[in-house]
Amino acid sequence: MIDTLRRNDLPIRNIHVRSKQFWLVFNADIPSGRVWFGLHLQHRKEFEKRLAELESTHDLDNWNVEPIRIQVFNKEQVMPRSGADIALSEKSILLVGCGSVGGELADKLCSAGVGNLTLCDPDLFSPDNIYRHVLSMRFIGVGKALALVAHLKGKYPWLQATPHTDWLLDLRKKAFLDSFDLIVIAVGSPTHERKFHDFLVQEKIRTPVLYTWLEGYGIGGHAILDIPGKKGCLQCAYIDHATCSRGLSSNLNFLAANQDLTINHAGCGNLYLPYGFTAAAQTALIAANLGLDYLRGRVSESFKVSWKGSDHDARQRGARTTHRYEQFHRNLEHMLLLNEHCDLCNG
Repeated sequence: MIDTLRRNDLPIRNIHVRSKQFWLVFNADIPSGRVWFGLHLQHRKEFEKRLAELESTHDLDNWNVEPIRIQVFNKEQVMPRSGADIALSEKSILLVGCGSVGGELADKLCSAGVGNLTLCDPDLFSPDNIYRHVLSMRFIGVGKALALVAHLKGKYPWLQATPHTDWLLDLRKKAFLDSFDLIVIAVGSPTHERKFHDFLVQEKIRTPVLYTWLEGYGIGGHAILDIPGKKGCLQCAYIDHATCSRGLSSNLNFLAANQDLTINHAGCGNLYLPYGFTAAAQTALIAANLGLDYLRGRVSESFKVSWKGSDHDARQRGARTTHRYEQFHRNLEHMLLLNEHCDLCNG
């Protein structure tokens, strides 16, 4: 230590000591990486107001020297050590929809290392969401986007996050959308999603879009990655296999169209789609993995992915499943999104 201090051009001899103790922090490169350590020095008696010139260990005879553990807290140390990808810290994502799926998805993206997040949702967090949402009770009555920003920034120290209360269709602004590396839509509204997609095509927006939604009764969930300029788009997921033309419901769905799947709990008039937190988390997981694969350069084509759950609860409620559900055996597998009958991709 003495040699190190003497080799460095440090004004150690001219430091005015304000107390009888001080700390020294060191770092050194070793084969397994960089190591940090420290020393706590405390003088045993009165001494001059300046530190003496250090020539040997004997100059420390009047000092108690104890090692101290150093824990480094910076982005370069903490993120890789805790499993985050520091390369993602410069990526910017727009996430629309901060519900059960969107909230969990935001958390997974941030834990992976994404550093810039813009969250959009006009709704307030209500007691109805408690058991299937990442947010806690203290956020009841707060806007979902604002609450989620507070939750995430309290958990991820270098996150830059901004809340907005816009609806999806209010975001049809070319310059705004072009400023992101990825757009994620988790609103579960096919009509609005398709109108938004029409705007993207019309304005030639170059930002890839990740659509994700969850079906009721825990029967499954889906994610679609639509990369502009690549074969495969959102409309490919709405081609009716019977007519080979655009349909009203997604051809990925496991529950048949034209049936009422909502429940009126306790006759209070508040309809909701039944599913649990694990179903929302699983849907967020497949969407996060697909989006992160794109951001890391691991995928360059438009893909779709689904997870298939049990139909027990759906059958109990008399819900009908689709032919795809009965024949689906490619759980969690990334499949090309392109549909040969899509007029946009094959026109």
